Amino acid sequence: MSWIDDISISIGAIGLILAGNFYYHLWQWARDCQSAVVAVAYKRKVVMSPTLVELLLWSRQVPEEQNGQVFYKAPNVTIAIVKRNKRTWQQRWEIRKNIRGPRMRSRFGSWSIRDDTQK
Repeated sequence: MSWIDDISISIGAIGLILAGNFYYHLWQWARDCQSAVVAVAYKRKVVMSPTLVELLLWSRQVPEEQNGQVFYKAPNVTIAIVKRNKRTWQQRWEIRKNIRGPRMRSRFGSWSIRDDTQK
């Protein structure tokens, strides 16, 4: 065998190892998405608990001419899936290099985390 054959075989083996590694990590990520649940509660009672996969499927069902779709509504509470416009290459680059932060900011409410567990 010549040195070209050796290089070809080694590149092929490295490619197979990398493909197996990528498939394993993708399989782990898909399994995590299927088991992760988002709980939507109103007045401390869970009204729906869809998985991440269901939420992604709901986001695909939003028509192209709309930018969002409500999937739960109660008095003073509305939960919707909203499609945001895709960022340009320049915007992603500026965020990555920390030149300018992301433009999405919370405009309403004060957000805090508190521990509701009973001790």
